[in-house]
Formats: sequence, structure tokens, C-alpha cells
Amino acid sequence: MENRLEDDTRTLLEDLRRELTLYLRRLLKREDDIEDVIQISFIKLYKSGYNLDSQHQIRKVIFTIAKNTALDRIRWYKNNYKLYEKLQQNSVEINAGDTNLLRQVIEDALLKIPISYRNILRLRLQSGFQFDEIAERLNIPVNTAKVYAARGIKILKSIIDPELFG
Repeated sequence: MENRLEDDTRTLLEDLRRELTLYLRRLLKREDDIEDVIQISFIKLYKSGYNLDSQHQIRKVIFTIAKNTALDRIRWYKNNYKLYEKLQQNSVEINAGDTNLLRQVIEDALLKIPISYRNILRLRLQSGFQFDEIAERLNIPVNTAKVYAARGIKILKSIIDPELFG
């Protein structure tokens, strides 16, 4: 009985992976991004603790998670592409040797912003936590974490290079 349940679950997950791959190809261009989003989506589904009694519920939830995760990925690329364009326009080149210098500049700038913003930015940027995880860890509302992160980034940009980010 237990083996049959495991086989049914494995079959469902394989079917969902195929369906999600086809769906995400319409949203994302790179195959590795598609794979990342699928893995993240399954992890979020598992961690969510949803009481999913039917395959229909599982499909509905996993597709919603995958869509939102893909949109987050698209927004991330969009924001970083704008930064890349600004760097190119200002003829700023960062090579492997400059990476440590860049990290040090960012760390120095982080020390100049309010501690509430700094803590959130470190958790978000250095540790890779999502806003809901940050909010839970710091015992603050999720929207507060988002607002503090946005304010912190704005201050960081003005400290690091006002002309570049102005």
C-alpha cells in the first residue's frame, strides 16, 4: 500500500514537472531559470504545509507558486539589467579583481545606513532570505520588511555613487 502511494506521488510530481516546464517556457527564456523556478516551487509547496487532498488542489497551488516565483525572477532580471545598462553607459567595468573592492564598498555603505534597514538588507542580499522569512525572523510585518529594504537600497545607492544611481 505504501509503495503504491509513493508511486502515485512520484507519478504526479513527474507529470507536474512536465506541465510546469511547458507553462514556464512561456514566461522564462533560460532553461536553468525554468528548472530553478520548478525546484523552488516544489520546495515552497512542501514547506507551506498546505493540506492538499486532491490532485486538482495540488495543481492549482503549484501553478500559482510557480507563476509568482517566475514573475519574481523576471522582475529581478529587469532591475539588474537596468543596473547593468547604467554601468555600461558610465563605462564602469568590474572584473574579478574588483569584486573584493566592490564588496568592501558595499559593506562600508551598509554601515552608514540605519540598523533596521541594514539588518533586512543583509538577510535579503547576503543570506538570500525571502521577505516572509525575514519578517518572521525579525518579528515584523512582511510589508515593513519590504519597505525597509527599498529604503535601505535607496540610501545605499546614494552613498555608493549618486551620479550612477541618480
